[in-house]
Amino acid sequence: MNARRLTPVLLILAVLSMAPLIPGGPVENRSFGHIPVAVLIAFNAFITLVVLGSIPLAALARRGGRRILVWVIADGLGYVAIFALDLLHIFPVSPTPMSPALIGFELAGLVFGLAIIGSAARDLRRPQPGRAPSRALSAGARRLILGGALALAGAAIIAGTIGALH
Repeated sequence: MNARRLTPVLLILAVLSMAPLIPGGPVENRSFGHIPVAVLIAFNAFITLVVLGSIPLAALARRGGRRILVWVIADGLGYVAIFALDLLHIFPVSPTPMSPALIGFELAGLVFGLAIIGSAARDLRRPQPGRAPSRALSAGARRLILGGALALAGAAIIAGTIGALH
């Protein structure tokens, strides 16, 4: 792919790959009732932050500067952490074994995380593109609107996930 196009595509693919992994869904059917609710909320908040954070980062990564690419690398590290902790049976540990489909999705997620890190690191070494012309809304207003929408979506996802787990 051309310069700065692979990273946004990888971020979107990582988001899409998480959809089947919603607890109680078609792939993730392990039991986590033994884990305290506060711990589950914290873990699901982290997962939600990583996944929903990928959406604006995908939009910004193509033209964003070094700071955006550093955030993309942090997001990729988040994916790696989520899947490595689970695949290595560190957290969350369930009495229900992982299905072969779940293992496959988690390995793919781990690969996406590593690919995001590598692609963004490569993009950091490339010349930075010029700034886009200003838009009607200020950058702060756009961030506030997007942040609010993502916060609401995240809260709904976390609440739904906890409901499905207990």
